Amino acid sequence: MNIHLGVLIMNNLVWSSNMELGIPEVDKAHRCFVQKLSNIIHEPELNFESRYLSLVSDLELDFKEEEGIMESIQFYEILPHREQHAKVLEVLHAAIPDVKYGINGSALHVLESLPKWFLFHLKSMDALFATWFNLQNSSLALESYLINAPQIPGGVNSGTFSSGHAHHFS
Repeated sequence: MNIHLGVLIMNNLVWSSNMELGIPEVDKAHRCFVQKLSNIIHEPELNFESRYLSLVSDLELDFKEEEGIMESIQFYEILPHREQHAKVLEVLHAAIPDVKYGINGSALHVLESLPKWFLFHLKSMDALFATWFNLQNSSLALESYLINAPQIPGGVNSGTFSSGHAHHFS
């Protein structure tokens, strides 16, 4: 995972495989977010209201899914992560009334600040989440292997070594 190489050029966030966390559902959501954000920032005149509302709705769902994954692996830093998600959604929601009246300035300002926030969030909060996720999956894989490993007569799994002396591990 080498997410420090996300590309930010003139406030334009460009997806890079270096931004992947190794969690397929989250990586897919991040890729879609970067594309949608880039499109709306660079073509704000095209159906701004519907695209803004769609972006906010997608983020709500993505954050919910990401937080669900965090819950499933008992991620120890879930509360600060949720707080960051909630703050971003709060700012995005605050601009919705203006957007519905065709006043897009505050929403554009919020959108233009999202690339820097996203890269920071990715390198800090999401990197920690991905590390925990990968550790949890490694532990589960090892546990599953040990439980399902074939029993070898006189081998480590049987509690004896080739000398025939019993050794029990707990």
